[in-house]
Amino acid sequence: MTLESFRRAGAVLSGIGAGLIFTHMIHEATGIEGPGLRVLYLVLVGFGAAAGWSNSRDLAPWTDRDRRDWIIGWIVVLALIGIVLLTFAADAFK
Repeated sequence: MTLESFRRAGAVLSGIGAGLIFTHMIHEATGIEGPGLRVLYLVLVGFGAAAGWSNSRDLAPWTDRDRRDWIIGWIVVLALIGIVLLTFAADAFK
């Protein structure tokens, strides 16, 4: 699987996540329950997946600069997660 495939999968998953978030917001605002809520989930998640798929087809190929920024970004994210985990571990062993 190439990096472009991961980008496309990420775009589709983002669309699905947006559909889930919108459905939850509508559920909280209106109080829809039961089969109506299930249908709303299916419709909005399907719409989000379709929107994500459509967006993923329009992604431009990455340049070397984009790849570098992606790597640096993930290094920063993982380093921050490591710092938080080490902080919790240090508190746990006091």
